[in-house]
Amino acid sequence: KLTCVDALLWGLEFQLVKLASAARVTILAEYTHVAGLQSFGRLPFSELRGMLQDDKLVVPSEMVVFESVASWCGQQSAAVVTSDVVQLLACVRYASMETAFLRGTVAVHPLLTRCDAAGEHVSDAVLHIAEEVDAAAAVSVGSKRPRETSIRPLPYKKRARLTGEFCTSSASRPSVRLAIASSDGVRLDFDAADASPRAPGYFYWLRTCA
Repeated sequence: KLTCVDALLWGLEFQLVKLASAARVTILAEYTHVAGLQSFGRLPFSELRGMLQDDKLVVPSEMVVFESVASWCGQQSAAVVTSDVVQLLACVRYASMETAFLRGTVAVHPLLTRCDAAGEHVSDAVLHIAEEVDAAAAVSVGSKRPRETSIRPLPYKKRARLTGEFCTSSASRPSVRLAIASSDGVRLDFDAADASPRAPGYFYWLRTCA
């Protein structure tokens, strides 16, 4: 089953700018669901990092963000280099978490202990944040910037489906027609002729939840 992650990967590979952009918006809006998909691990590191830094990321709590980082790292076929793990962990807004979760789950998580073993001392930083939050002091590490907690500001709903076609009449003039539709009607519709000449002359149907 194809997902919005696959749509993003196609957009990146064939330089379909509008397709990649629509897929990113959908992932941001449905992040909790997407993070549970098998295809989530196929997200490129740079794309995941950018989404985790985005204030428009829709999550019910920051715990979802942390758990998604652990899940993504666990789905990689090769061990993720420690510097990349640290960059992803740095995108988590720990100051928005419950301190009990910070101390009991995050600080002792294998992902953090691995970073600690490499000399990064991430667990110490998390515990320090927990102490500052408990003391209601100004948090100097991490961020309290809020994320979206509902999808009301965004034009997508949980029942949204991405449908469309990717076809070419010639190798040099491919066309893409896509629509993101929800239970109450089409929300995004475009016909883009911005595919790379490298795109194969095949016809695809995209159908994806989230």
